[in-house]
Amino acid sequence: ELARGQSASNGRLTIQLDACRYPADNPAGEAQAHITVTDATRAEPVFTGWMLSSSPALSAMDHPRYDVWVLRCVVPGYTPPEAEPGDGDTIEE
Repeated sequence: ELARGQSASNGRLTIQLDACRYPADNPAGEAQAHITVTDATRAEPVFTGWMLSSSPALSAMDHPRYDVWVLRCVVPGYTPPEAEPGDGDTIEE
């Protein structure tokens, strides 16, 4: 999970959450996250843009080794059946 503005590293990648949006009537199913993904071996980001949880292939990161998907925004006070409570504007990676 990442809060807005946070980043996490996994292997050579660093994933930063810039924003996470969701419709009020379906916060678990239609997350839209703007992320920036950098690879330690490259000067430019390998991905910058919006990813949709319901359609990950629509705006996919093109990387020969890694795949990054947005699962959902964690919404205060809302617990989807398969998840534990989170706090704030976060995504799970």
